[in-house]
Amino acid sequence: MTILPLYSMPPFLQRALVNFHIAMAGLCSLIHWGNYPGLRILVPNAFIFAWLIYAPDLFRLSSLFIIGLIMDSLMNLPLGISFGSYWLLWWMTLGQRSFLAGQRFLIGWLSFLITTGIVELFRSSILAFSSDAVGSWHILGYDMLVVFILYPLIAMHVRWIALRLKQLE
Repeated sequence: MTILPLYSMPPFLQRALVNFHIAMAGLCSLIHWGNYPGLRILVPNAFIFAWLIYAPDLFRLSSLFIIGLIMDSLMNLPLGISFGSYWLLWWMTLGQRSFLAGQRFLIGWLSFLITTGIVELFRSSILAFSSDAVGSWHILGYDMLVVFILYPLIAMHVRWIALRLKQLE
């Protein structure tokens, strides 16, 4: 059985691979780990940030819109909350991309933490004002810590795939 090399994939399949990563991260973020609703929304943020840094030409905003609406529907949130936070992450990451392109990985890692923190504070504040449920800020802090620790693995994975996709263009 031969496996189609990543670099010989047509562009629409390359974009589908990126969207598949984001969608799977979103579905994985719906898993509840016991009483802890860990990694609920932050794992997709790590994939979005990494794909926008390493291969922004393969990632479309329309994909984020569809994935955000699906996430909101599955999480029983007001429609647009996830897409709004993904759009804010998209906008902030693309604004930093030229700066982060020549920097060491540690700078990108810290930039991810700050960017995701701002986006999640925005998202959590909107949810706190738009519903009767009071958000748990310590869970948000714990989610930030966990995804901050996972980001290097996610970024290495995305970077490896992005390099393979660009090898023989």
